[in-house]
Amino acid sequence: MQVPYDSGQRSVRMGAGPLHLVQKGLLDRLTEAGHTIRLVEVESRLEFATEISVAFELAATLAAAVRQANEDFRFPLVLAGNCISAVGTVAGCEGQPAVVWFDAHSDLNTPETSLSGYLDGMALSALIGRCWSMITRKRVGLKAVPERLVALVGTRDLDQVEREYLTNSPIVVLPSSSTDSALEDTLKRLEIAGAIYIHVDLDVLDPSVGRANLFAAPCGLQVEQVVSMIDRMGARIPIAAAALTAYDPSVDSTGSMLDAAFRIGRAIVDAASRHR
Repeated sequence: MQVPYDSGQRSVRMGAGPLHLVQKGLLDRLTEAGHTIRLVEVESRLEFATEISVAFELAATLAAAVRQANEDFRFPLVLAGNCISAVGTVAGCEGQPAVVWFDAHSDLNTPETSLSGYLDGMALSALIGRCWSMITRKRVGLKAVPERLVALVGTRDLDQVEREYLTNSPIVVLPSSSTDSALEDTLKRLEIAGAIYIHVDLDVLDPSVGRANLFAAPCGLQVEQVVSMIDRMGARIPIAAAALTAYDPSVDSTGSMLDAAFRIGRAIVDAASRHR
């Protein structure tokens, strides 16, 4: 599923990422690996568009597309510019999946705490019901995810409000230096949900791998770490849906992040296929 928008604008900045991934051969690579692919494009039809109106219109459309994929026994892999797309993806999943959030940032701001006003910095807050709850529930059909069923992986660029919130939250935080045993403990905790949604903001990767977007932060994960963790997750818990987000091809001057996205996308689909 392709959602080529960034901050309500189509095909610009990170909104160009989904289109670039497809044009450069992600779907071909998945097909060569033995997977049958159907591309679904999610588009805004609003005549007068604002960032908020477009984001939640897309989320509602995406939720319907994910539900249809489930009915067709297809795995929903979402290629999106923004992390707020997760609201639609999770809303479309059957039941209440746990959430594994690979991201340099926690996206736990709200309209009251954000200094930038950037909607994507509120994506996980929206998913757990901290903000935008009326529109996510009524317009998108989201049932807020309990915080005990959320794990942040590779997160390191937090503001003070987010740090304080996490101190008192049951959300699990697995930094880049986490051990195998910490991951195992987290999986034991999440498997009670019966399924997981894997969200990969590509700036979870260390800048030594490449630059995914303008928000890259040091001390991130290597591609091999992300692939290994996804493989272990898929071996333990069915993957209900997944997303690759926040890739801005204009800052990927070497193309190394494109290759990283291909490898992670392949790892997700391979891992998901174990339970299908």
